[in-house]
Amino acid sequence: MKKFTRRRSKEIKKERKIGDVLKFEVSCDNFRRNVVQKWKTNSYPKRLEKLRENISMKSSKKEKMIVSGIIRRIDNKKNIFIEIDE
Repeated sequence: MKKFTRRRSKEIKKERKIGDVLKFEVSCDNFRRNVVQKWKTNSYPKRLEKLRENISMKSSKKEKMIVSGIIRRIDNKKNIFIEIDE
């Protein structure tokens, strides 16, 4: 539901009263940007948190166990990325 000021609603429909339905064009480009921005600020961090929890839970089950894995990457900061077999 979109809210308008009295002035803006009068520009769309001269004779209006509470409860009237106003029809107007919506810019798809602006709408798309808003949806993407909302997703980035709301859904994306939640998804990352769930992923971290999932990885943490999987790794905690393998604590004090001998596991095997493959080194997939070593970055510039000397971080080593290992793919652990399940």
